[in-house]
Amino acid sequence: MWQAASDHHRLITALKKLYPGAWISTGGSKGGMTAVYHRRFYPKDVAGTVAYSAPNNTDDRDDSAYDARLEAIGSPECRAAIKSVQRQALIRREAMTERYGRWAEEEKNTFQTIGSVDRAFELAILHQPSGGCASIPTAAATDDTLYAWAAQVPQLPVYTDQTLEGFSPYFYQLGTQLGYAQLSTPHLDGLLRHPGIQEIRSYVPRDIPLRFQPAAMADIDRWVRHHGSSLMFVNGENDVAVADSSASAGAPTTPTPSTCPMPITTSPSLVCVRPTRNSPPPLGRSDGDGVVVQVAGSCAVLSSQCSPAARPSGASHAGCGVARRRFVYPTGYHHGRSPAVG
Repeated sequence: MWQAASDHHRLITALKKLYPGAWISTGGSKGGMTAVYHRRFYPKDVAGTVAYSAPNNTDDRDDSAYDARLEAIGSPECRAAIKSVQRQALIRREAMTERYGRWAEEEKNTFQTIGSVDRAFELAILHQPSGGCASIPTAAATDDTLYAWAAQVPQLPVYTDQTLEGFSPYFYQLGTQLGYAQLSTPHLDGLLRHPGIQEIRSYVPRDIPLRFQPAAMADIDRWVRHHGSSLMFVNGENDVAVADSSASAGAPTTPTPSTCPMPITTSPSLVCVRPTRNSPPPLGRSDGDGVVVQVAGSCAVLSSQCSPAARPSGASHAGCGVARRRFVYPTGYHHGRSPAVG
């Protein structure tokens, strides 16, 4: 964390000679996390920070909040369809891995880091997709249809050495500082072959040591809560990154003011704007999700459609604050994308 924050500090210091005005830092997912970490070590470098879907995993031993969140978003029918297609993929494992292995051989891709085609396939299927339930194959689907879905949605190509190599620094930081979720999958009992496959070690070559530092994220959390200012945390209503943010997973998305763990202020000029092709909405996703924000000390849910009546000044968010205990954002679950995508 400190190394990256120091790199950003040196870059900003150099560029401020050319651009002396006030700066706002921002980022999504890991970029949002990195922007917050930079502020932790160099809080005066910028005037404010807007972090989108930036997790705050302060207890890597407990993933129950994330499990509960996955059971709360989407419709019951959609969740059942996801579990069904996972089972089908593992029931037809041999047909799926034969196609996967043939594709890898043709593309000259390998699986030394994860260990084998079979291990890579199981790991990919364990990463539940979110959204797009209408396209999920049913149990009656052919093997070719099922494999085409697995290749595109869980994104099988991501789990090869050739893709993972470029993301080794990220996975290394997950395994040493940020933490990583391992999902509960009772619906797949009897179909899994590789215990521990969800551990972050699966993504990191064995010759790279991993020693977790539990104090790292606790330090970030304390700083944000007690010393941070001009920070804005933004999540879509259905974004799984908000697991156990300010209320228990599955609770109503409109908290009362008493559930806001801390006031996080922003520049009065920050407003909700209508998204365009080249300008995503700063207060949420453009797919109709709402966003929990803090306005003038109280909490509210805004539509990402950003109607004229929903343009507050000085709005801030993180479930109206940063997670009380954790909100988990493991690689592979950002808006349904796979580990090395987005």
